[in-house]
This record gives sequence, structure tokens and C-alpha cells, in this order.
Amino acid sequence: MNGKNQKSVFVYIAILFSAALLLIGYSFLMTHRSNQEVIGELKTSIAAMESMEDAEQRLLELHDELRALQALHNELKADMERTQAELLQSESSRAMWEETAAANAALCALEYHYARGDTAHCLEILEKMDASSARLSTESASENAPSPAERYAAIKKELSK
Repeated sequence: MNGKNQKSVFVYIAILFSAALLLIGYSFLMTHRSNQEVIGELKTSIAAMESMEDAEQRLLELHDELRALQALHNELKADMERTQAELLQSESSRAMWEETAAANAALCALEYHYARGDTAHCLEILEKMDASSARLSTESASENAPSPAERYAAIKKELSK
């Protein structure tokens, strides 16, 4: 080949080589840009997943806290029910003691009026005491003394004659 043809071929190859380099460079830039977009999307996905994991962890913590609060609620409810039962029992006991005290006070008044010979007051007290006489103790304070219930029965029997 002659020199001019050879030079033309050389220029032609150089132009093709330059075009190939430009295309490779352009392809590289486009691939790089595409990869950057994909990396950005992946970072967004990773951030979203981390956010979801944090939310899931917080949900588990809240669930555990809810269980603890429910257990505490159940415990407090049981304590409240126990306290209400104790209160009801103490109110019942207090009412019983009040009835017993009233019956003993009525017995004292009955014995006082009986000792004075005031039969009218005694009969009046006996009418009122009939319901509460069951509250009088059947135990004696000492071995030789009659119990309040026995004293009541004796006075009632004497007045019934």
C-alpha cells in the first residue's frame, strides 16, 4: 500500500478508535449514573427497612409494656376486690357489734326497770328486744353469774307470769 492510503487507513482507524473510546466513556457515564440511581433507591429502601425495624421493635416494647400493665391491672383489680370483701366483712362485723351493743344496752335498761319494779317499761323494752335478744351473749362473765341471754330469759319468764 502506498503512503497516502496507509495514512488514510491510519486516520480512519484512529477515528474509529476515538469513536469507540467516546462510546465506551459515554456508556461508562450512563452506567455510573444508572448505578447511582439504583444505589440511591437501595439507600432509601434500607432506610425504610431500618425505620420498619425500629417501628417493629417499638411495637414489641409497647406490647410487652401492655402485658405488664394488664398484669398490674389484674393484680390491682384482685386487690380491690379483696379490699371490698374485707370492707363488706368489717361493715357486717361492725353492724353485728352495734346490734350486740344495742341488745346489751336494752338488757341493762330492762334490768334497771325490773329492779325498780317498773313492769310497764319492762314490757315495752321486751317488745323492742325480741328481735335483738339473739345478739345477747350466751357466755357468762364468771362461773357463778348467769350469761346476758340467761338474765334476759329469766326476766322475760318472770314478767310473763
